Amino acid sequence: NVGGEVFVYNALVAYAVGDILGVSDNEIKKGKINYYFPVLKQSEYAIDETENLLTKIYKGSVKNLVATLYENKKLSKEDVTDLKKMFELE
Repeated sequence: NVGGEVFVYNALVAYAVGDILGVSDNEIKKGKINYYFPVLKQSEYAIDETENLLTKIYKGSVKNLVATLYENKKLSKEDVTDLKKMFELE
């Protein structure tokens, strides 16, 4: 029974986290505490949000994003130098 196995696993995780946080088993059983775990890695989230920003604001163009940053003086000289090095083709 896969559903039962998942429930048992989730319950074990809840009790383990409860022990770490000093939460009583009774509070966990009563459902007074909710535990949230990330479903995405931070790097995956950053990529998704960057793509959303590019699509919504800059019509999918990285060039438009960089141009906006440059025009509004949000890129330092060091940033510009690093970007040039990054994109040099040898």
